[in-house]
Amino acid sequence: MRRSALALLAIVFCHIGAAPAQQTATPPDLKPWESWVMYGEEFRSCPVRNGVGADTADAFVCAWPGRMRVAVSSGGGEFRQSWRIYADSWIALPGDSEH
Repeated sequence: MRRSALALLAIVFCHIGAAPAQQTATPPDLKPWESWVMYGEEFRSCPVRNGVGADTADAFVCAWPGRMRVAVSSGGGEFRQSWRIYADSWIALPGDSEH
């Protein structure tokens, strides 16, 4: 019992530092400047990857895939997928340059 309680405490303390970055509200007087200040830094409005520092654009996830639906038959196939987009991003489509 004591061992499992210690393991639970260790898990809790490990995840305390993994909280998502808090965004502060922009004061109303500075709101018109927000897009100018964020130019080239739009990725900062995206969620931060768990367990990494928010130092570079690679630390942020700006596109999150939803469920993919695939329909394949002898005549061909198609897929549908939704994405949650937080900022302009590139997304990978299934397949390769030939397919």
